[in-house]
Amino acid sequence: MSESSTDVFESLESLYLKTLRNFRVFIKREGAAPPSWQSNSTFSHLKKLTIGECPSMKNLFSLDMLPNLTNLEVIKVDECHQMEEIIAKDDMHHPSPIEALKLSNLPELKSIFHGALICDSLEEILVVNCPKLKRIPLSHSNGLPPLRKIQAYPEEWWGSVEWGSDSNSKNALQPLCVFQESLY
Repeated sequence: MSESSTDVFESLESLYLKTLRNFRVFIKREGAAPPSWQSNSTFSHLKKLTIGECPSMKNLFSLDMLPNLTNLEVIKVDECHQMEEIIAKDDMHHPSPIEALKLSNLPELKSIFHGALICDSLEEILVVNCPKLKRIPLSHSNGLPPLRKIQAYPEEWWGSVEWGSDSNSKNALQPLCVFQESLY
């Protein structure tokens, strides 16, 4: 890609990808050197990422891509039936700017993140029809994230999910939870 092409990725604020049957991963940078278009500022202005109906995707992006996504506020993932995790890898040592995380119809989703994901800005979580998701490893530098709304379906899922390492987190978050199937 040319230099002017990389500028497009650097200035992009919203990205919507839908019905891509063979699409496997949004960005993968682990191991081998990244392509020339994939610099440290690639997607640095991205605020909203929506992925839908991508049946071959197993994870959204690798952890080493997350530092580039310094402005990412909203992640929506829907109907990606092979999606197993949102962020691939183990530990995250810097806060994420994400304000809304919306996950729906992801029957194989087991993990948002393996370690503790520091989300000082997270206000809204939607989890609909993600039966294998049993742990939401969110933390805040001062305890719980500043959540205002949790939307979950089915209601039985709430009983089986674990929130971070604090056993009281679920009780503290219960009043924020609404059980309904409607999306977004």
